[in-house]
Amino acid sequence: VQHSVQRHWPGYIATPQTAPLREIQPDGSRHPFDQFIVAKTPAARWGNAEDLGGPAVFLASEASDFVNGLILYVDGGILAYIGKQPGLIGCRFVSHKGLT
Repeated sequence: VQHSVQRHWPGYIATPQTAPLREIQPDGSRHPFDQFIVAKTPAARWGNAEDLGGPAVFLASEASDFVNGLILYVDGGILAYIGKQPGLIGCRFVSHKGLT
């Protein structure tokens, strides 16, 4: 039996836990973190559970049989913004030889 290793990595998803961050205040303002997510995500919104379904189906299907070692970011594109910011720690990959 052969196995492939993939990872489904969601971004900022609208859930009951994130609802307080997404609520419009009585004065019409929005939480600063909500403003950040909407402004810096190319999709200009929080993700929702339905956004995760298609990528999960792909990774679980035969269509991904030759895909291995993949992290599929389902984040509306925010990683493209965050990853380019000066002063932020970039991604590091760990191999059997250590950090690369």
